[in-house]
Amino acid sequence: MFKYLFCFSFIAVFLVRAGFAEPDPNFHIYLLFGQSNMAGGAAGQYDGEGTKGVDDYCDTTPRIKVLAWGDCNRTPYPCPNRTLKRTFDQWYTAFPSYHNCHEGIGPADAFGKTLLDSIRSDITIGFVPCALSGQKLEVFMKGRNAPIDAHTQPTNGSKKITSGAYEWMVKRCKIAQEKGVIKGILFHQGE
Repeated sequence: MFKYLFCFSFIAVFLVRAGFAEPDPNFHIYLLFGQSNMAGGAAGQYDGEGTKGVDDYCDTTPRIKVLAWGDCNRTPYPCPNRTLKRTFDQWYTAFPSYHNCHEGIGPADAFGKTLLDSIRSDITIGFVPCALSGQKLEVFMKGRNAPIDAHTQPTNGSKKITSGAYEWMVKRCKIAQEKGVIKGILFHQGE
């Protein structure tokens, strides 16, 4: 009986510990915020024949992840040969668009691919996209419950995030910290 109790206790402790796993120190996370240029307003043109540049942006690597900005199940503008099948606040292998479904290619894509060349091969990069196209900087300020314009509101299923961008951004950072370590911020506000 004691042997069974010991085995049960060992398994219970193992399962509890697995449920509270430490963040991976080799998962380096970067917060993305600002306006449309960060979100991917610089969408490339695709002529259907492998336009140079667009194909490069649509390449993927399992070492670059993105925390889904919203629910999306469609073909993204810059990558016509791929389909986004993303659910809000879940991690996916990254390819444009990183923000909402109708954005294009932003600076995070080039940043991530360039960074891969200068870091150890056991490190994964994660992006937490929080840019909101056309919004004033004030929408991100703590304590300001400024409304988010309808054209750029993130969604969580059928629910839209209509205000409280700061709180939304902090919540997403906390979700990211469950898996990895926040190493930096990429910010681009100018239109």
